[in-house]
Amino acid sequence: MVMGFIKRQARRTKDALTGGSQRRQRGLQKDIEALKAEGGEFTKSRLEEMQQYKSQYGMTPGQAAVYLGLAETAEGRAGDSQAVRDIQAEKRGLQAQAAGRAAAARDPFAAARGALAQRAEAEVESAAQRQIAAQQQAEQAQAEQLMSQMRMGAEIRQEQLRLARQQQESLMGGGIGSLLGAGLGAGLVALSGGAALPVYGMAAGAGGQLGGAFGRAISDKDMKSNVRDGNADAKAMLDALSAKKYDKFGEEEVGIMAQDLEKSKAGDKMVEEVEGVKTIPKGFGEVLAAMANLNDRLSKLEKK
Repeated sequence: MVMGFIKRQARRTKDALTGGSQRRQRGLQKDIEALKAEGGEFTKSRLEEMQQYKSQYGMTPGQAAVYLGLAETAEGRAGDSQAVRDIQAEKRGLQAQAAGRAAAARDPFAAARGALAQRAEAEVESAAQRQIAAQQQAEQAQAEQLMSQMRMGAEIRQEQLRLARQQQESLMGGGIGSLLGAGLGAGLVALSGGAALPVYGMAAGAGGQLGGAFGRAISDKDMKSNVRDGNADAKAMLDALSAKKYDKFGEEEVGIMAQDLEKSKAGDKMVEEVEGVKTIPKGFGEVLAAMANLNDRLSKLEKK
């Protein structure tokens, strides 16, 4: 199982190297589609600005496209809104009415009426400009407020990811490294019928190395108190798990269900709910699935 795990990791590394350009191309296509869906002129500079926001704030392509539109509005780069265009249309209508009435006049006071019409047109123009300025100011203020909310949301998501990574490193380094080393080593010896072959003895060391590679946590006995046997809790956690094969985001994976993991006292501490979705530390699923499979096989052997 250890060699299988290492091979899978090597295969993933190879796929990451060879498929990097394809992923970048797919990512670029998603950015382009998001920018086009948001509207406005499609240009290279707008795409690059959107990608900058996506990278800076950890946004999705859709969120970055919306943020770009808000930034353009806040900075007066977005052009006239529909509300501004409506004000301009109303202004032109009023000016046309005033000019039409003045042109139709044929009495001795026609000249005076024309002068009044010109004054009315000027007043309409001035009033419209004030309305437009107030509307644009309100739109810019609203855009800035929404941008602030989106940045705050992005910061919260980044902090959640940071805490999740921190938890992953703590759990993987402190608990799973030891558990994987002991479980795989002892389990493989048991499956071999008790033969103390070198390859099985090496499994314990490999398991510990795998655990250490994922992260470190304080595990010195001098830093711990009230130490007691934890085999029952570890066994209860593994008994609640079973290896599953499933599709996620269009890719096939092998792992476990977070809902099964949280059924046990030890496993519940590893599950965290983020925005309504149950999560476990990245890379945990395959390791726990392998251990659950080993636990199941050992349990069957013990019953014979």
